[in-house]
Amino acid sequence: MPSIQQLNAFIALLAAHDWQFEFSDDHSVWKRGNAADQSLRAQAKLNPFYARAHQSTWAIENNMSKIDLHLSKRDRLTEIYNNLREEITELTVA
Repeated sequence: MPSIQQLNAFIALLAAHDWQFEFSDDHSVWKRGNAADQSLRAQAKLNPFYARAHQSTWAIENNMSKIDLHLSKRDRLTEIYNNLREEITELTVA
C-alpha cells in the first residue's frame, strides 16, 4: 500500500500527463506521450490504488466515465483521488 505522499506523487504524474498525445501530428510529441503512458501503466500495475487512479483518470480524460456529467473533470478527479486517500488513511489507521 502506498503512503499518501506516494499516491500524491503518482496523481501529480497523472495530472501532468498529456492524455491527448495520440492525436498529435508531431511524432516526437506522440513518442514522448507514449513513453510516459507506458511508464504510468507500468506503475499502475504495481499497486491497486495506482491502478484505480490511472483507470479513473484515463476514463475521465477520454470522456468515457459514467460519473455525474454535471461535475467538471477536475471536480470528478478530485473526488476520486480524495476517496483513494481516505481509503489509504483508513487502512493505515486500522
